[in-house]
Amino acid sequence: MADIPLSPTSPGQSLSLRVLTLNIWGLKHVSKFRPIRVRAIAAALAGTPHDVVCLQEVWVYDDFVAIRDTIADSFPYSKYFFSGAVGSGLCVFSRHAIQSSSFLPYRLNGPPLEVAKGDFFAGKGAGSVVLYVSGLGDVEVFNTHFHAAYDEHDEQCRYAHRLAQAWELGNLVRGSSERGRHVIVTGDVNTLPSSLTLQLLLTHASLTDVWPVLHPPSAHPPQNPHEAVARDGITADNALNSFHAHKLFSDAVHLAGGKRLDYVLFRGPAAERAPPRASLAPQHAEVVFTERVPGQDFSYSDHFGVSTTFAITPSAPAHSTSSHAPPLPAALRALTTYYAHSISLQRTHLLFFLLLLALALALIVASAFLPSAYFAPILVLAGIAAGWGGTTFLYVGWVYGRWEANGLRSVVEEMENEVERRRRGRRVSAGSRRESGSG
Repeated sequence: MADIPLSPTSPGQSLSLRVLTLNIWGLKHVSKFRPIRVRAIAAALAGTPHDVVCLQEVWVYDDFVAIRDTIADSFPYSKYFFSGAVGSGLCVFSRHAIQSSSFLPYRLNGPPLEVAKGDFFAGKGAGSVVLYVSGLGDVEVFNTHFHAAYDEHDEQCRYAHRLAQAWELGNLVRGSSERGRHVIVTGDVNTLPSSLTLQLLLTHASLTDVWPVLHPPSAHPPQNPHEAVARDGITADNALNSFHAHKLFSDAVHLAGGKRLDYVLFRGPAAERAPPRASLAPQHAEVVFTERVPGQDFSYSDHFGVSTTFAITPSAPAHSTSSHAPPLPAALRALTTYYAHSISLQRTHLLFFLLLLALALALIVASAFLPSAYFAPILVLAGIAAGWGGTTFLYVGWVYGRWEANGLRSVVEEMENEVERRRRGRRVSAGSRRESGSG
């Protein structure tokens, strides 16, 4: 099918590019009303004016197929990103032909012992498609889903892993921009706007968060859930959502009216490249999919979506939405601290392995010396269970332990190199200024 060009609404008006991101909460056998919600989301997308749709948590491939088939007339191009044991949950639908696609699984994505949470097995990462947009050029659209937080004071493994994921995604964005592409990043980042994780991603990749450009932050808390959504871009844990309406949240979340976890970020080609012939300028952003599924008393998902319209303009507007201190040193300290904790945890798990192995051997040997053979099978079974537990801790302590430690060390070294590169750049810049002043 042919690429669908963007058309101006009237002579002299700029072209536009409309992007939608939505976490559909599509866990099989776990997410409530999933089949009904997926059909409703597909029906809604079939009539949407967007040019690119990025979905997260599409864990069931048949759900992707159902959505793809329903919206094929509007979005003839699509990509599902396979990864991990249960998939990445990421997919993209586009009106524009997909020139190429890629997927990078994040190196760190939660510990295997957290089986119920499932992040380790999901294969989360960053999927991207490269589109050619008439009047703009190549646009690489990234769709991502970071490690979930699960609680308000998440300062250990999950926090460190999200920092590493932000760094990896930032590297991808920088590489794309250096190839002369416009970049749009969408997805469920599972972190608040003020967090070190998001600030690291914004500054490391020179990305701009669309929402505060169009909706300047307010110093006053929202008066109601509607204002939290419309003014502050809240997409999760909001009382308007049927799946969160009766949940108890911390005072901070309650005061804010929920959390803003879903984002649309963007940047232009790197400055070192030839000046782009056009640029993206945020024109409109709103939270969508806030209503109930037609004919039902539940929401489309446990997240709301974010819709963004970019104007394609011949100028190159500059935006900066990060007023925080440079986050790289803080992120480096956090990851270095957790690296030491990871090594300590690895040793603890290996100690458990040795203790359980000794217990398993003791139980099996003891079963041979019991006065009554009646209890022997019980001790043997207990020994087998202890051996199984020991094997689990051997895997977690040695295989995963080394995996995590090496992943953290790799990210830390990359950050240290970046800090040194910036330090050298400042020295060169200061020297140049001194020379020009003396001349």
